Amino acid sequence: MTTSEKFDYENKIESFKKLWVNKKVYDVHLKKRLKEQVIKNEEDYLLKTFETLANYDLVLFFENLNDGGWDRIHYNKVNKWAVIITENGDNLTSYSIYKNIKRVI
Repeated sequence: MTTSEKFDYENKIESFKKLWVNKKVYDVHLKKRLKEQVIKNEEDYLLKTFETLANYDLVLFFENLNDGGWDRIHYNKVNKWAVIITENGDNLTSYSIYKNIKRVI
């Protein structure tokens, strides 16, 4: 999704897919989360991702070894969910964290 495009709430799933690096990455991660049974469906994936981005407790910045860019992990402690966003603002993944983060060095 380019910066000139707006999120289409009428077609929220299709708009959500456009926030990812590409559709293939989205499909791979969606299938993985469904298999792990941490989401019920695509809308649940969208809601967990947006909830994490809206109510994160911690943001970690790290250098992506593939392209040298600075990506960030948004973590929601209550929901035990994390979202990784690229330096360009694309979604890399959104996933469940099974254990609380106890300490960050």
